Parts: sequence; C-alpha cells; structure tokens
Amino acid sequence: MEFYNENFRVVRILDEFTVVLNGGYDQGIKQGDLFQIFVPGETITDPEDPEKKLGTLDTIKATIVATQVSPSITICKNTEKPNISFPIGPEAQKMISFLSSAFSISERPMRVDPTQIQTASFSDEPIKIGDQVRKLPKEKN
Repeated sequence: MEFYNENFRVVRILDEFTVVLNGGYDQGIKQGDLFQIFVPGETITDPEDPEKKLGTLDTIKATIVATQVSPSITICKNTEKPNISFPIGPEAQKMISFLSSAFSISERPMRVDPTQIQTASFSDEPIKIGDQVRKLPKEKN
C-alpha cells in the first residue's frame, strides 16, 4: 500500500472517539478521507540488497476518518466499531461455543526455518498529542 508523502500530527484530543489534525483542505484533505495514527517502526531492508529500504514495521494506533475539514485543521473520528454482544441463556451459549469451536478457522502455521525468525516489537501506547498521522490512499474500484 502506498501512502501520501505528507504526514500530519494529532494536535488535540477532543474525546475517546475524536481527534484534531494539523492539516485541512489547504493541504488537500477532504471529508471522508481516511488516516492512520501510527508509530514508526523498524526499517526493513532487502536481504539481497541491504541498501534498499523496503518499508517499516509501524504500529497502527487507530484508523480515523475526516468528518469536518477547515483550511488548516481536520476533525477525525475513529472508524473502528465496537463488538456488540447480546445477553443469552446458558443453553444458547453452549450451542454457540460448540459451533464456534467446530467451525473455527484459525491460522495455520507456515513451514519456516525457525533460525530465521526475527520478531518485531510493536507499541501499545495510547494516542497522544504529537502522534504522527498519514493519509491513506483512496481505494481503487
């Protein structure tokens, strides 16, 4: 996925759902644009060409959408929706548990050389003023 070059920052946190960015329509932002709040991670290089930087293993803190855009600031809301559960009786819980275990699809491990596994460290820090934000490209249909 290719990102726009211009990065923005969180300049105010209005509540747990809403942040303000330091860019607006003067910087090309439009209502409905998507952004990621992120922490830059370790740079990954090509093992065949160590000078070639392939990208970074960034921590994505949130994906947000522009809801109000002015010349130099944008108000954004969280795009993640909560999981909603309904209270059900014990028999229904047993049935759901049985069905989910019978039909669960889990990741199947790949056959890899364990000596070449290099784990990555990701941040679990909360969103803060000053966090970096990048605009996501529009999806091509």
